Amino acid sequence: RKKMIEVGRNKMHNFLMFIGGIVLILVGLAALFNPSIIANWISLILGISISAIGVLRAISFFKNTYYYTQSGWNLFQGVVDVIFGVLLLIKPVIASVGIGLIVGLWTLEIGISKILTSTRFASSFPSITQWSLVSGILYLIVAMLIICNPTSGTAVVTVPVSLLITFTGVILTVDSFVM
Repeated sequence: RKKMIEVGRNKMHNFLMFIGGIVLILVGLAALFNPSIIANWISLILGISISAIGVLRAISFFKNTYYYTQSGWNLFQGVVDVIFGVLLLIKPVIASVGIGLIVGLWTLEIGISKILTSTRFASSFPSITQWSLVSGILYLIVAMLIICNPTSGTAVVTVPVSLLITFTGVILTVDSFVM
C-alpha cells in the first residue's frame, strides 16, 4: 500500500521550483509590460517553456517519491506539454496561424488538471489546494476566452497568458517554501 503523503520534498526539487517560479514571474511581467515580446517570440517562448515544463513534470513523476508528483495526471500533462512545445518549435507557423486554439486547449488542459488535483488532495494540503483550485478556475476562464476567439491570435492571448505566466510563477515560488 502506498503512503498517501510523504512529508517534504528534497531540497533540489524546492530549489528548481523556486528558480522556475522566478523565471516565470520575470517572463510574465516582461511580456505584460512589453506585449511585442509575445507577439514576436511567441513560438519560441511557448515552445521552450512548455517543453521544459513537460520534461520537468515527467522527471518529477518518475524520480520523486512525493505522492503528489506521482499523479497520472502529472505525467499526462507532462507528455502533452512536451508534444505542444516541440510542435511549436518545429512548426513556428502554427503559432502565428493557430496560436489562439493551441494556447486555449493547452490552458484548458492545465485548468482541468489543477482542479482535479485540488479535489484529490483537499484534505491533505488545504492551503495548496485552495491556490490550485483558484488557479485552475482562472486557467479555465482564460481558456474559454481564448478558445471563443481563436482567430484573434496574439491580441487575445498576450495579456491573459502574461498574467497566467506571472501567477503560475508566484504559486511555484510560494509552493517551494510551503513544503
